[in-house]
Parts: sequence; structure tokens; C-alpha cells
Amino acid sequence: MKSGQMKLIALLAVALAVAGSTASAAPVKPSVRVVTEETTIAVAGHGFKSGEKVRVLVFHSGVRIVKRVSATATGTFRFRVSVGVVDTCVFSYVSAIGERGSRATVRHVPAPCGPPIAP
Repeated sequence: MKSGQMKLIALLAVALAVAGSTASAAPVKPSVRVVTEETTIAVAGHGFKSGEKVRVLVFHSGVRIVKRVSATATGTFRFRVSVGVVDTCVFSYVSAIGERGSRATVRHVPAPCGPPIAP
């Protein structure tokens, strides 16, 4: 084989390897993680589209907060919201909906709290 043909074959092999590795990579499903602190809730999103504007709804202890954020170039966002005293014995819900179709939700359904109910 000639040198030009060898270079072409090598170039095609590299192109196929790169195409195969990107085609097999599964898209990241958007997710939301919530960390509660004494009086705030920290929300972190992952897997959203780069620069996507995201509407986040935080519902906790009867407090409803809507925040609009933009995902970073890597598809993440973070923020904290004050909800008064964080109570782990109540239902809470966080929903993040991106303008380009990304969606993620997390719910916290508490186990029974407080003193046992007498028969």
C-alpha cells in the first residue's frame, strides 16, 4: 500500500472509533437533588441542556416558591431557598421543567412522625 492509502485508512479508523464512542453514550436523564438544612433547602439540578432556562417549583410545609434559573454549559444548576423551619415530617416536592423539554421531579413523603397514636 502507498503512504496516502495508509493515511486514509488510519483516518477512517479514527473517525469510526470516535463516531462509535459518541453514538453509544446514552443521554443523561435530568435529575434534581434536594438537601435540607435548618431553615433552607438546597436544590441542585443535573442533566439539563446547556444554557436551558429552568422553572423550579419548591413546595415545603405549605410554602410554595417558584424560581427561574439557567443551566450552566454542563447542564447543571444550584440554588438555596429559605422555607422557614425545615420539617422532615411533612410532604415536600421539587419540580424542574426546562424550556427545551428537560424535566425532573423529586418528592419526599414522610414516614409517620410524632407520638404513636393510642388505640
